[in-house]
Amino acid sequence: MIVRLDIQKIAPGVYAFHCSDALESPTTHDSLAEGISFYGADIPPEIGEFVNITYGECQLETTPVNELVNKAEVLAQRLVALMAALHEAGRQRGEYCA
Repeated sequence: MIVRLDIQKIAPGVYAFHCSDALESPTTHDSLAEGISFYGADIPPEIGEFVNITYGECQLETTPVNELVNKAEVLAQRLVALMAALHEAGRQRGEYCA
């Protein structure tokens, strides 16, 4: 099964994470990598073996849950790069990006 991990930036250095198929409340983390790693260690196989990570309007490709801990920093960097590209494209079109 594939679960969805949604990330929202609450403030600089504060991110809220929510796993779509977990009954837990959202958790907050000081960095994207920290939260990704946390869920990599926390999602049991019976909940899901794969995860789709969304951050703002960006989504990474489906990733095995068991790779999240080891790839947390790389995945976080890709999310930041995607958001930066999205904001730059919006800026070039004259759109406001928060």
